[in-house]
Amino acid sequence: MSLFSDVRISHKKRDNKAISRKYREKQNDSVHAMMTTQNTAARQIARMHEKSKFPPSPPDAKLLQKVAHDFCKAISPGKFEEGGCAVCGRLTPFTQLINISKIDYDFDILTQENAGIT
Repeated sequence: MSLFSDVRISHKKRDNKAISRKYREKQNDSVHAMMTTQNTAARQIARMHEKSKFPPSPPDAKLLQKVAHDFCKAISPGKFEEGGCAVCGRLTPFTQLINISKIDYDFDILTQENAGIT
């Protein structure tokens, strides 16, 4: 027993075929546009791959010389050698140390009275 059982609502039957056809046409246009865009992008990628072949050709002598020179420079002993800090004695790379003879500073503050050498 429903309160609205006596109320009759007449529905207008819609023509779904026409609506579906318009929807499919609209979708086909957007899908076609998307596929065209993808094909254009794919063509551009293919052209880029044609320009840069793989594997690349071997490096020329000048490039090999530069690579070897830069490698030797990067692993030179000066990059790894360490010396003791004059203040605290900690080992520090020479690249971070300053020569004491070039500094105008009074180091008397670092000396202790009655301190022995061990």
